[in-house]
Amino acid sequence: MHPPCEIMIKEFLPAVRGLVAHKLREKKISQVRMARMLGVTQAAISQYLSKKFQYYLEKLNELGIKMDEGNKIAKLLCEDLLIGQVDAIRTLYTIWRRLLADGILCHAHKRLSLINEDCDICMKLFKTEIMDSTRFKVLEELKKAVRIIEASPYFPYIMPEVSVNIALAITNATTEADIAAIPGRIGKVHGRAKAMMDPEFGASRHMAKMLLCAMHYDKNIKAVINVKYDEKIDKILNKMGYDLVYINQVVTSPRIGIDVVVESFNEALSKLRRVSKIVIHKGGIGIEPMTYIFGKCATEIAEEAVEIASRYIMERIS
Repeated sequence: MHPPCEIMIKEFLPAVRGLVAHKLREKKISQVRMARMLGVTQAAISQYLSKKFQYYLEKLNELGIKMDEGNKIAKLLCEDLLIGQVDAIRTLYTIWRRLLADGILCHAHKRLSLINEDCDICMKLFKTEIMDSTRFKVLEELKKAVRIIEASPYFPYIMPEVSVNIALAITNATTEADIAAIPGRIGKVHGRAKAMMDPEFGASRHMAKMLLCAMHYDKNIKAVINVKYDEKIDKILNKMGYDLVYINQVVTSPRIGIDVVVESFNEALSKLRRVSKIVIHKGGIGIEPMTYIFGKCATEIAEEAVEIASRYIMERIS
């Protein structure tokens, strides 16, 4: 017997590491730092980079993963690694679980292990989830919010480089596991916004922490979405009459694993003792400036984000 985890160890994981190593090199990350981030030796990094990016895409393709999907996986993991290893591990595990649940790896598993053709164990195991009606409703509302965003031809114009996520909490949420978001975030596909996966609880540590901070000061807040920030966004938000709160990076030498944006947000809230509808983080070293929109429900803030995007386009035209 050969369980499908052997495929990840022998085929999937090396190919993913190779792709991510190439993406990190594009970001000017040194091989020494790459080795620490990926948990391998510097010699292994050199070996990964000695082969072309396309080579690893083809390796994943042999497992049933389309090349554009392989590229997306590499991009997402690269972005998460730049935030922290825990975020990357979370995304990697979610991707792997989805590949098993959707049966994408079944053909390769059967080919490599000579298992019977009627095997469907992974799909049954990973697609079976028991959840209460409250959590189900949260996921359904997030799906509606995502559809609002995906339907807008303008929304991609206000998407930041690190992509978008939208998070929604259950009532009285106390931990990251009580907050649902989009695993892998919402990226651009052929010029349109597209969620990489369906929403799940515990899918975004960063957005969950931002939301928990906000909920500590305002129990009515349950949702948050991030979009980019620039002078044009600032001008539009002021015209729309929003009360804007600007926060600066307060952690100049962060410890490993510290989310400096969350720390800055928490520091600002401890002084303000309130949460604004719009919170703007002005960025810092290696951190993109960002606009966070808070609200009572996911569809509400999705519609507001789309309205901001449409006005952003009108500003470009005028």
